[in-house]
Amino acid sequence: MIFKEVRVGKFILRFYPSDNGWMCGITNEMMDEIQKPKEWIELTDKERQEIHGSTKSPYDDLLLVEAKLKELNT
Repeated sequence: MIFKEVRVGKFILRFYPSDNGWMCGITNEMMDEIQKPKEWIELTDKERQEIHGSTKSPYDDLLLVEAKLKELNT
């Protein structure tokens, strides 16, 4: 049978063709995992010191902090 698979977190969803397009079932456990809020990761003191010591202005500090937080939280 032809199907498509999509990974969502630790789960793999299988979509099967049907008369109305594609069909997929999802369990309550999967919904709980999908809707679980992601834990925010903050900068460590060492990362803050490295950023502050590597820039020449407060504006540059903010740009580097923003870039690092995006990297950690995506």
